[in-house]
Amino acid sequence: METTAVQYKPYLGTFSSNLKKLRAEDAHESDETFLQRFWITKDTYQEWLQGAELPDIITLIDVCKYYNVSIDKMLGFKTFPTGTHWAEILSN
Repeated sequence: METTAVQYKPYLGTFSSNLKKLRAEDAHESDETFLQRFWITKDTYQEWLQGAELPDIITLIDVCKYYNVSIDKMLGFKTFPTGTHWAEILSN
């Protein structure tokens, strides 16, 4: 099955919004420093902020570690309700 933008589109806006909030709180770090820290171009950064693209998984992990936020939170995933089959599987 081919992955398309439609499949992860709901997460683009959440990631973009959360990144903007985190960057605003981290105002002491320049955009240039941020670009160097995560080895990205200005174009890539702008795509993230505009909600056009998500970072690759390694960069996503690095961004989340830097800001001490979970990937779930950064992308806006909802947790499984307690007692569901899936929650039980993941808790083991």
